Amino acid sequence: LANNANQTSVEANSIWGIFNYVIHHPGQFARLSWLRTKAFFGLFRSYYSSGHNLYLGLYFFPVYLLVIFSLKSWWQKNRNLLLYCFSFILVTWGTVLLSCDDWHNRFFLATMPFIYILSLPALKRVTDKLNIR
Repeated sequence: LANNANQTSVEANSIWGIFNYVIHHPGQFARLSWLRTKAFFGLFRSYYSSGHNLYLGLYFFPVYLLVIFSLKSWWQKNRNLLLYCFSFILVTWGTVLLSCDDWHNRFFLATMPFIYILSLPALKRVTDKLNIR
């Protein structure tokens, strides 16, 4: 079933073919996974204008920071919701890592409601300090 020269599966479209590739090319898979992760969560594209990329960064990265600052609160108050949201995000991200298509964030927006939910405790602390109601 395997081509000895490349150590890849003859069944290139199968799930086993993907896992066989990962097993035999871990360095290349790690590099591709990093690039896909940057594309999935970073949202920047070289063919977008600088203004568009700046807007994406200014809009999404503060939300990511709010999620990070909210993790302790979620862990203490509602661990089940935290694990549910993270599992959805991780499954979607993992699917992107294992896909052979160039998804270009096609499924990123499906994760955004969960990311917004996870950011709420820190957002509440910020609005309370600024007396925004």
